[in-house]
Formats: sequence, C-alpha cells, structure tokens
Amino acid sequence: MVESQFVTYAQNGEDVLLWRALKHVQSGFYIDVGAQDPVVDSVTKAFYDRGWRGINIEPVQHWYDRLVEQRPRDINLCVAASDHEGELKLSESDDSGLSTANESFAQAAREHGWKLREKMVPCTTLSKICAQHVAGPVHFLKVDCEGAEAAALRGMPLSQVRPWIILVEASEPNTSVPTYAQWESLLVGSGYEFVYADGINRYYVAGEKPELRAAFVSPPNALDDYIHASEFRARELQLEVGGLQSELRGRGAEISRLQQEHIDVTREREAARAELVRMQQAMRVLQGESARQAEIARAQETEILRLQREYRDVTEERESVRTELARVQHDRRALEGQLAAINTGLSHLKHEHEAARAEIAAMHASRSWRLTAPLRGLRRVCGKAKRAAKRHAVICLRPVARSLRPTLRRLSRNNTARRLVVGALGREANVVRHGRLFLFGAPPQSAPQAVGSRIETDTDEGRGNDPFIWSYRQRMVLKALRDARERASKGNDGGHAPCA
Repeated sequence: MVESQFVTYAQNGEDVLLWRALKHVQSGFYIDVGAQDPVVDSVTKAFYDRGWRGINIEPVQHWYDRLVEQRPRDINLCVAASDHEGELKLSESDDSGLSTANESFAQAAREHGWKLREKMVPCTTLSKICAQHVAGPVHFLKVDCEGAEAAALRGMPLSQVRPWIILVEASEPNTSVPTYAQWESLLVGSGYEFVYADGINRYYVAGEKPELRAAFVSPPNALDDYIHASEFRARELQLEVGGLQSELRGRGAEISRLQQEHIDVTREREAARAELVRMQQAMRVLQGESARQAEIARAQETEILRLQREYRDVTEERESVRTELARVQHDRRALEGQLAAINTGLSHLKHEHEAARAEIAAMHASRSWRLTAPLRGLRRVCGKAKRAAKRHAVICLRPVARSLRPTLRRLSRNNTARRLVVGALGREANVVRHGRLFLFGAPPQSAPQAVGSRIETDTDEGRGNDPFIWSYRQRMVLKALRDARERASKGNDGGHAPCA
C-alpha cells in the first residue's frame, strides 16, 4: 500500500534522500549489499512498499530467513559479496548489524561486549550476481558490509552495470572514523561523482545522470514531507486505540442489551420447561404410535422386498423372452431365406415344366408322332405282356428261391464262387444287385437331405427299397425328377436360372 506521506525506515534518513532523487521512477530496481533486517533500519523497505523490487544480499541465516518471509518479490541471496568466489570467514551476530568479515572490526566488537561466532559462508562477486539477475537499469546500489565494502566494490562490474546512485557506509562500525579512502577511488575512477555525506554514508551519482545531483544539496528536512517509521507506527497504534475505545463503548451497550436478553431468555426458558413437560407427555403417546408405525413399516418393507424379488423374476423372464424372440426372429429370417431359395427353385421348375409341356405338345402335334402311334401302342402291349410274364415268373419261382436262399447264402460266402459270378456278370450288373438284395436285404439308408432325396426315400420305402423292380415308366419319371433337381441346384449355384 502506498501512503501519501513518505515513511522512512532507514537509520539516518538514507531512503528520504534516495526518494527525493528517484520518486519519479515507477517500479524501480535496487541492490542492497548487507541488507540485514527487512524492516528495522532498512534502506529499501519504503521502496519495496511502493512497488519496487531488487536484490538483497545477506550472508547471516537469521536475517536471510526474515528477508525470504517478508520480501517475496525480491531476489534474496544468502551469500557474502566479495572480490572472489568461494568461501570466507564471517564473524556473525543475530542480535545486531555487526556481522563482519573484517577481523579487526570483529575484535573491536568483542572488546565492547558483543558476542560473535565465526562461521564459513559462501561468497561471490557482484559481477556474477548481476549477470544472473539484472536485466535492466539499477537505480541505486547500497553497500554496508561492516568493513568489507572495498572487496564488494572490487567485484562490481561498473563498466557494464551502472547504478544511478551508489551509497556506501564510510566509517567504522559505531564510530566516526572514516574508511572511504580504501574504496572511493574505485567509484571516482569509474565515472561516479561524490555528492553528499550524512556522517555515516557517502553518496555518489553516475556521471551520465547529472540531473540527480540537485537532490543532494541539503540533508533530509521537513520539506521532504516524511515521518519516521516509529511515528507512523505510533499513529497506527493511536488509531487502533481509538477504535478499541469505540468498540468498548459499543461493547457496553451490547452488554446491557445482552443482560436484558438474559432476563428475556430466562423467562423463555421457564416457559420452555413447561412446554417440555407437555411435549414429553405427547412424546410418550407418540412413542406408542411410533411403535405401531414401525410395525407397519416392517410389514411394508417385507412387501417391498417380495415385490422386488417378483420384479427381478419378471425382469429375468422378460430377458429370456427377448432372447427367445431374437432367436425366433433369426430362425424366421433363415427360413425366409430358405423359402426364397425354394421359391426360386420352384419358379425354375415351373419354367422347365412349362417348356417340357410345350415341347411335348409340339411333339404330339408333329406328323412323326401321329405316324408312330401304332408302334407305340404295340410297344405298350408288348411291355405289359413282358411285365405280366415277369410277375408270373416271380410268383412261380419265389417259393423255390426262398427255399434255396440259405444254400445260396452259404455259397455266396465262398470266395471262389463269388469271384466267378462277379467276374462273369460284372459287379454292377442287375442280376448281381438283385441277388445281393434277395440274399442280404437292402443296406441301411442315410437320412434325406433335400426335397428330391425325401421324394426318393419315400418312393423307395413305398416300393420296399427296391428300385430295380420298378416299371420302365416309373424309372423314367424318377430320372426326370433327379435331372430337374440337379439343374435347379446348378442354377442356384451359378446365380441364374437354367435355360428351358
């Protein structure tokens, strides 16, 4: 939060002079070597509160931890600034700003009663720190190393990084003995001009920023419109006390109101007790009713469980019905496919039948058919006579054959006789096949596979499984049916109907 009046936290008004010179800069950048506490005697605290940020270099762990906690926007480094990289021996104190790498300063502090402990800490140069963390202008550099200022400035690359203002502690700790002769030539030789000394620090302005010199013609004064941090805190405490007093006055009225409320609550409590007695009586009545309702609820729960079981059973049955329906639909589609194939075959057969009828009609209408009519009649008469003679011969010879069947069976088991008969007549001769059927019966028939097969099987069964005793006309009809079936099968395989 930015206050209208400048609040100084520095020990000797350093931040007042720096603000006088740099208040026109928005969100500036600083480097604080030997930052110590982030608030008490801090040169950069007022700038941080106004949105600035920078680098805080502090080798003492105690002060570094406080900087990390209270300066999250800043770059906080727990190292010592020197003219080399590595380690150095630091005599540090957690209770003061007297931590130093200068052995003579440490000895003087011990003689004045300060307790210091020696510790090896990492050190690096400002050149390396600037190379890693500085990307723009540095508006001021503050160096307070308790006697190690010369080493820190020797490590600062003033030819590449040009802070606008540099202030350096210029005396021994807690004395007015000057020490700037050890390092001032480093600044002057790098183009910096001395502009002001406040008794503890010396201020230098970069030669390329001469307009900043006018800010250092006089020490901090009332015209700078600033207050010390202690005064600012006192004002805050005064405002807090006033607020607390107002709050106490409000609390008194609140206490009176609460007392009255206590009286009212007491009365209400007595009324509530009477109401409680009445409610307890009603509760006992309700408990009896609740027991009855609980019994009803248990009965309802039992009924619900029964209905749930029935629902599960119905659901399972519905799923099984759906499965069966899907299977039936699948079978129906398969049967429809088969029916379509049968209809296609039937259509082919109808076409062939019509073609055959037309061919027969043409044949009947032909002259040759009329001329050969007497011959056909004579053949039918001869055929009938032949079949009648065969039937009479069978009727006459059947008793003899049946009486000779056992003898012929034993003779057929003789390999020599069987080879002679089969070799003389042929394996597929009608006499051989009829003899085989007569002696051993028909072989077992396989299950029919198609419509034609069913017709043939039914016909065989109707005729005693003996197609060889059929008439010539019956064999011709059976052959025509088989040929028609084969043509229909080939037409279905080829994807087109056979020609009539």
